[in-house]
Amino acid sequence: LLVLILAVLALAGPYVIKHEHPIAVVLDNSAAMQARTTTSGETRFDKARSELSTMLANERADSAVAFYLTSPSPRRIDATKQLTLSGARAAVSEAKSTDAPDDPAAIANLLTDLSSSGHYSKVIFAGATALAPPVPPGINAITVGEPIDNFAIGSFTLRRESFGARALHARLTVANFS
Repeated sequence: LLVLILAVLALAGPYVIKHEHPIAVVLDNSAAMQARTTTSGETRFDKARSELSTMLANERADSAVAFYLTSPSPRRIDATKQLTLSGARAAVSEAKSTDAPDDPAAIANLLTDLSSSGHYSKVIFAGATALAPPVPPGINAITVGEPIDNFAIGSFTLRRESFGARALHARLTVANFS
């Protein structure tokens, strides 16, 4: 019986308890992040990367980081392994913005999944727009920039009141999509 117990223990291997503090970092790299802020003149994306780097510098040295980008669809960068803090800061500094729009529903699903999984001690999101309440617990949101007037022509029509009339009448619809 003793030999059997020792054989089972040898097969099981040593059991070590690790106290990890994994963090998930989600960076909005959509086209909206290319807009310049009115206060400093830098892009929202550059400001978000700077604030994320500062926030990561204040984390525990033994923290592992999972890094996500949001555009064109939310995805994990280097999904094969957890990054160290220095590796995460390097990944944040090397991230590029895209010309694709973001998908707010997909981002909300990603943040909800990350915060509710229980795998991460903290989820950090940096984006151009504030998260809609209620914000799931465990999410630290960084909002960069301010709303920018984004006027666009919704419709434009030209017509004559009657056939053969010389006068043209125009109708223009303008909307602010910020």
